[in-house]
Amino acid sequence: MPQGGLTRFLLFCHAIFVRPQRLAAALAAAALLALTPIAMGQGPIVRTPENESSSANPFPRRSAQSLPQQSTVQWHTWGPEAFDAARRDKKPVLLFIGDASSYACQQMQRDVFSRREIAAALNDQFISIKVDRNERPELALLYFTALEVYLELAKSTESANWPVTLFLTPEQQPFAGGMTFSAADRDGVPGITAVLEQVRQAWSGREADVRSTAQLITTEVTRRLTTAPDSTSVKLNAELVNGAIAGAVSALDSVDGGFDLDPAHPERGKLPLAPRLQLLQAQVGRGEQGSEAHAGKVDFTLDRMAAGGICDQLGGGFHHASTDRTWTIPRFEKTLAENAQLAEVYVDAYRRTGRESYRKVAEQIFDFVRRELTGPQGGFYSSLSAESQGVEGKYYVWTRRELEQSLTPSEQRLFAAAYGMNEPSPFPPGHVVFLPVGLDETARQLGIPVKELDVRLGEVRRRLFEVRSKRPAPACDTDVITSWNGLMIRAFATGGKVLKRREYVDSAERAALYLLSSHRDANGRLLRTLQERQQGRPAVLDDYACFVSGLLSLHAATGEEKWLNAARRLMDDQIGSFWDRQGHGFFLTPHGEEVPLTRIKSAVDRTLPSGNSVSAGNLVRLARMKSDESYRGYAAETFQAFAPQLRSSPASCPALALALQEYLHWFGGPETPSAGEGLFAGGLSSPRDVPPPAALERAPRTMPASATTPPATPTTTGILRASTTEAAGNPDVQAAACISTSKLHGGGECTLALEIQIAPGWRLLTSPAANVDINPLSVSVLSPTGVQIKNLQIQAGEALRVAGLDQPVTANSDSVAVLGTLVLPADLKPVEELVIEVAYTLCNEQKCLPVKKIQLRAAVASATEMEPVTPVNAALIESLRSRLSLRAEGQ
Repeated sequence: MPQGGLTRFLLFCHAIFVRPQRLAAALAAAALLALTPIAMGQGPIVRTPENESSSANPFPRRSAQSLPQQSTVQWHTWGPEAFDAARRDKKPVLLFIGDASSYACQQMQRDVFSRREIAAALNDQFISIKVDRNERPELALLYFTALEVYLELAKSTESANWPVTLFLTPEQQPFAGGMTFSAADRDGVPGITAVLEQVRQAWSGREADVRSTAQLITTEVTRRLTTAPDSTSVKLNAELVNGAIAGAVSALDSVDGGFDLDPAHPERGKLPLAPRLQLLQAQVGRGEQGSEAHAGKVDFTLDRMAAGGICDQLGGGFHHASTDRTWTIPRFEKTLAENAQLAEVYVDAYRRTGRESYRKVAEQIFDFVRRELTGPQGGFYSSLSAESQGVEGKYYVWTRRELEQSLTPSEQRLFAAAYGMNEPSPFPPGHVVFLPVGLDETARQLGIPVKELDVRLGEVRRRLFEVRSKRPAPACDTDVITSWNGLMIRAFATGGKVLKRREYVDSAERAALYLLSSHRDANGRLLRTLQERQQGRPAVLDDYACFVSGLLSLHAATGEEKWLNAARRLMDDQIGSFWDRQGHGFFLTPHGEEVPLTRIKSAVDRTLPSGNSVSAGNLVRLARMKSDESYRGYAAETFQAFAPQLRSSPASCPALALALQEYLHWFGGPETPSAGEGLFAGGLSSPRDVPPPAALERAPRTMPASATTPPATPTTTGILRASTTEAAGNPDVQAAACISTSKLHGGGECTLALEIQIAPGWRLLTSPAANVDINPLSVSVLSPTGVQIKNLQIQAGEALRVAGLDQPVTANSDSVAVLGTLVLPADLKPVEELVIEVAYTLCNEQKCLPVKKIQLRAAVASATEMEPVTPVNAALIESLRSRLSLRAEGQ
């Protein structure tokens, strides 16, 4: 598929280079002081016999060093060695970022990089680096933004798109770039050979100017991808949400649906942009002015997409994008992440409307993913390629001859009338299957009942799908990406519950278990991908955020506590690894990881929601389910960090706006009191399901200042939390407890329930081996008034053999549930401070650590002699009781 037209590159402006300013000022100066630009361009890649028959994966199994076997370009992996070579040899860097499923990337591999004369020029004058954007999302976002800045600086009419081709200094700073290039000059557009020569001349003859341009672009990229403290605090209120809603509505195409129609270029294609659809759909039924109008606009877009060629009418699922305004001719790659989001959108649309057409679209997405993108261990694969046999879309399109060979004459007539086969195909390889008009109109034209037409077409689609399945299939990228799997887990869990399809929930559970058990490094930290015979890539923020979101949805769908526990542990790990302690919000990469140019912290939602947007929603859900002030604090600080961005560019943050809307609903704000249960009555912004009571909350490892001290007023919930003073040096366990009454009754008793979460790689000792002096778990009460504990029950563990010990010990992994009875003296204080001390020993197969202690505490009011006490936390206590062994341990 042709990619774009002419792009003019690289305005070398002395006034800009000497003192880089903000981009607007730089652009103004460029108009007056531009020197002769380096004229680079991009244009359609012409199919030739040389490249038409071959199929080359531009990003083979994650080893750039293996690429010379497929191409004469000496590709390097991103890393110090490549840039050390560039500095040593005084060469600029060519950086190519794309992905395996993209047809444009595959064509660049065949038509450009496989040509020996081009490879020779690259090898002689450049250091060439190839990056898979799905494997390295931080590099993809950084340099895609750099391309956006560059095209603005060059006053290009083109919009940044994939793949990204950039030229960098040896210090990793970009100074020129574009998307795809042809091998040779064509129609006045320079081919890549001319581009490489112009860059070489600029680097060798005007290096200072090149470096100044690179610094200008880098400064603007840093501004866009980081959040600077705002001198004026932006209040968290509904106006921020309303701005995002208005921005999404204003971007809608009223003629064909979708977003971001460019009136100057109405022929350009579209992306589904699911985060915007989710924001608008969430407003339906709220009772707000205009909310019902949102329903019509969302439904119109959903109907147009479902009828278009962007939707695979035979096999289910959506292609990546449309190349035209009408959704007819797609970019044929299919990605997991986009299908996950759209599945959830159509599930919500079915829940809202009850329309079977939306249910069918959602089920077809789910069935496609289960059939074609699910690995043997349950993880979901990344994508299907756009091409087969070297031709984009060949697997999906049909010629008249193929239809004649597959269908009877009457079936051909039905199918051609319904799916636009009676008109000439605008796509040369064949007809794209789509619905130009509704089935009711087609039935009227054919003179048959619409139900009969639907049944007969269903049989025809089934037969054509069987025929299509025998064609050479598009390549499947079998990478299991944690963030994309998290989105799909969320969609399967939600879809399974709403559509009452247990197999969908099963798919979500299998994938979650696979990620939890396999996507870990040697230290138990989450990985983004696993690579064959190599250490997997470390997870970025999006991986944690999307996986946590998926686990929370699994918890809501099943009521099983294990998913909530896993979500909270990952959330706490995320806080410890990604939280910005000064400016708040989350960085894209973890602390301690070396990053080029700048450390990214952004809430801009593109085709996928940003990690900060998803994280904010996760924090709100965790805070709501567990009344946990620490999670609520992190949520508020995340919103506050990006509130200036949401105010200045509301349309760019739809997922963040939706999370803020839920936060304001549950917790209110400076100008917005909490609305309680009524605000979203009937609307999809309301929590879809309040999950069953589950395990007790545990304190995050790093807590906002508001949550670092014991409560000054008595608790009414009976929740005790770990004291940060005691727990700060013990990140290996976290604990929380509750009691069974809202007040303490002197002379009486109440139940104490305790849950201890254990860090990965360790087990907590519950019973030592005979004749071994190692202290098992113990729980005691520190009370000056004489509160005691009896009938202690501890969840049974499993045998563990520790090096150096003759006999195995009994230990628990993951978590331990404990129940006991508090015996209360008659002379309690009016407000009793309960302090529960937990002493524990952690072991693994190599050793046991010295005993450690943490304390949990809460101020609890005492009831008067005649005052009744209110039971609380019954469901929480019962959920822990079910995990206990029946035998009591101690008094």
